[in-house]
Amino acid sequence: MIGEIPKRYARVGLKNSEFTDKELEIIKETLRNRRSLLLTGKTGSGKTHLAACIYNLCNSDDIRKVWYDASGFIYEMRRLMFSKAPDAQGLLKELLEGAMNVELLILDDLGAEPETEVTKSVIERILMNRYDYERWTIITTNLDGKALNKRYSPRIISRIYEDYTVVVMNSRDRRKEKFGKVVEV
Repeated sequence: MIGEIPKRYARVGLKNSEFTDKELEIIKETLRNRRSLLLTGKTGSGKTHLAACIYNLCNSDDIRKVWYDASGFIYEMRRLMFSKAPDAQGLLKELLEGAMNVELLILDDLGAEPETEVTKSVIERILMNRYDYERWTIITTNLDGKALNKRYSPRIISRIYEDYTVVVMNSRDRRKEKFGKVVEV
């Protein structure tokens, strides 16, 4: 469901994770100060897992929050834009306003969405609005600083670097380490 944390990450917490001491400190400080984060790094380095832990530790009664996969968000937005359903425009407005106005937005896998001017414009408008109103945002991305600068406008990148704590997670691929048993047939 759009706006909800994926089932795979819904139960992530401090007890069932293998976070490093540095990662635990980032989680605690982020929860304490509600400081926006840009989690960047290689595939499998734990960016989404860390974002999910923060999301799950926020009591939903106290904090309005949404989780959007960047690619899924853009897909849903485009689907509603071209829908003939009578409520499509209202749902589109609700989707965009939710991304801009909710207290905590997790924008997972930024840069995986289609690279078009419309997509870029929508993402940048959301991030600009959140910056202007000082809303708490956590972004995960596989893009490094150079790729982010190439893909998005210097205006929005500058604001991210000003407002967010940038965490580079270029450790090992944690998924490969958990590779299950191999069955030869």
